[in-house]
Amino acid sequence: MSRKPGSSSVSSVATSGAKTTTDRSGMDLEPPIIPDDALSEWERVDDSTDTLFETAVVSVTGRTLRYESPALGADTAPARFFFATRLRLDPAVTPNAAVTKLVTSGASDGFRDRLSERGFHEIHHEETRTLPIDDAKADLTRFRAKCVTPDGDIMTEALLAIWTADGYRIAGGGFPLTGEVTTSRRDLRRLFRSVR
Repeated sequence: MSRKPGSSSVSSVATSGAKTTTDRSGMDLEPPIIPDDALSEWERVDDSTDTLFETAVVSVTGRTLRYESPALGADTAPARFFFATRLRLDPAVTPNAAVTKLVTSGASDGFRDRLSERGFHEIHHEETRTLPIDDAKADLTRFRAKCVTPDGDIMTEALLAIWTADGYRIAGGGFPLTGEVTTSRRDLRRLFRSVR
């Protein structure tokens, strides 16, 4: 598997920065759909289309929307983040076990890379379970990591979901394990379920 020079990985939306729109692969790929009422506490900070990775048999492009929101109940903690990605495979391939394995591997590797870029370290895989999303079942992976802050390291949790819905969808996010942790975790899963 290789990535084109200058391209981002699947979870490029996990990087920080001001709101930007990039167009490396053409913005003709429709973005994932997220209901406005699910995003009332979130600010969109990026909308990008990137060639995520390619192999000898398929090229994978993703349109990603990224959002951030202040940490709940923890004013000095890093912002919560959430992203959703709609994938396009070229040539078009019906989702199957082999392609799903490829997408899952690329998404997981890219997510870890982007967590590192946000200052996360000592990233550990905690568990993978299923998350019902409409008629689909997403593979939901939970990570724990430390995050660098001006006040020192704090513990964080990050979630990554991958499923098929008229193609492939990826959603992910993270939050500090301070303040209203249960609410933050529930909010992320609710957002994942809202992605179309």
